Formats: sequence, C-alpha cells, structure tokens
Amino acid sequence: MYEYKKLKNEKIINIVNCINESFIDYELDMVFTVEALETRFKLAGVNLGESYGVYYNENLVGTLLIVQQVDENKTDHFLFNASIIAEHRSKGLFKKLFSLYQENNNNNLKDFYSVEVLENNLQAIHSYQSVGFEITNKLMFFKGNIDLKLPLEGVKLETVDLRKLKHLYHSYFSFENSIKTVNMNLSAYEMISYYDLDIIVSSIIINKQNGKIVQIYRSSEEDLLGIKEIINYTSNKYYNLFITNLDSNDQMLVDLFVDLKFNNFINQYQMEIK
Repeated sequence: MYEYKKLKNEKIINIVNCINESFIDYELDMVFTVEALETRFKLAGVNLGESYGVYYNENLVGTLLIVQQVDENKTDHFLFNASIIAEHRSKGLFKKLFSLYQENNNNNLKDFYSVEVLENNLQAIHSYQSVGFEITNKLMFFKGNIDLKLPLEGVKLETVDLRKLKHLYHSYFSFENSIKTVNMNLSAYEMISYYDLDIIVSSIIINKQNGKIVQIYRSSEEDLLGIKEIINYTSNKYYNLFITNLDSNDQMLVDLFVDLKFNNFINQYQMEIK
C-alpha cells in the first residue's frame, strides 16, 4: 500500500538514501552525501515543505523535490528531482506525486512548470509527457581544461555584482543556474570578468566549490571578446571546469567549447508546461 505525504519533516538521510537508490542505474554518477545534497538544496532553493514523497510499508521509495520562484503574478515551479526506486517504477507513482503537488499549488493559469531530464532517459521523458510536459530545448554539458598561455591583462577576479553586468547579453543556462537562483546565494559564487579599458565586455559566474560555470555574459550574442581569456584564466584556477546546461542554440559558445577541446559528455532536455 502506497502512502503520499509532504517531506517537510522527513529526515534528510532518508531522502538521500532514496535518491541514491533510485539513481543506481542512472547514466551519470549520482551518489550523494547528506552534506552534498544539503548544499545543492540550498543553492537551488529546494522547498521540502512543498515537496512530496511516496512511501511503501513506511519506507520512502520516491520523491518529488520542488523549487518555487514567486513573481508578482505567477510562480515558476521547477522539478529539482523526481526519483522512484527501480522496483516501484511503472506503477503511476510519479503521476500521483505530481497530481498532488498541482492540486495544492496550481492557483494561477500563468504558472510555469519545468524539469530537466537526460536525453537518453526515455522512461522519465515519457512520464513527464504523460502529465503534460513538452520538450522545449536541448541543454549541453561540457568539461575540460585549457592552458593557452594567454595574457592575463584585462582579466579580473571579483565579487559577484550583477549590477555590473546589466549591459551585457547572457546565455541561457537552465532554471537551476538562472540569475534568480544565483542571486539567492551570491556568496557561493565568484565573478571573473574581462575589461576593455574600464568597461566589462564579458564575464562568467562560477561556483567556488566545484568549478561549475553557471552564467556567461558577453557584449552581444555575436561577440565572444574576452571569453577565451576568461576560460584560460579560470582553467588555471580550477583544475577541471564544468559547463552545465548550456543552451544548444547558442552556437557561438557551443563552437567555442568544441574548438577548445572541451568534452561534451552528456546532454539533457528541458521540458515545460506553460
């Protein structure tokens, strides 16, 4: 007999164990510690008070972890994690979890739902499609390191100040890496910028802990001035760089990382209900 309830009072270790067991057959290494998952929850803004779990014989066997970002007239709902332990799949548990969440949170027709899923995870894609999600974009993951012996003149490491970047174009990097999400935990990130005279013409925002680039800014969509210099500088600071959820439609940036011999090690889809 399955039971569904919110995860507000659930012990974090039980959530970690459920997620780890659910991802045993996952394409990526997704083994979390309590500390690592709590850090990701904080950075993303996961709301356990609005997240749901499904239980079998009082054991947690599935989760639906939610991030909510509220604007004046709508709420963005991001499915941070939806996981079901293998032996309990294909029983409609995700559909029930999502239905419960929507019943308690779908108060505005303008609300927006999104999720990110590996492109080869066909079972998950089908589950999301069954509740109304559609594929809207392809997001790319790169990792690598370069040493081009480029001059450091013009490159500056600084505290994140998004006000300095308002005049720049920025690439889309998914909900989890959005400006709103970064803005909630600015101290976890640093900014590396390229200056032409006293003006920032390009910049990246990077997670201090793991070298994950979450935002890339440049003077225009067609201009990559300073990006290569910034990547070179950052490669010398972090042994491995990760670029996660880069919009595949940003062909100039995609081509740059390919030319720099970064490894496009996996891709995923963004799916949405509008």
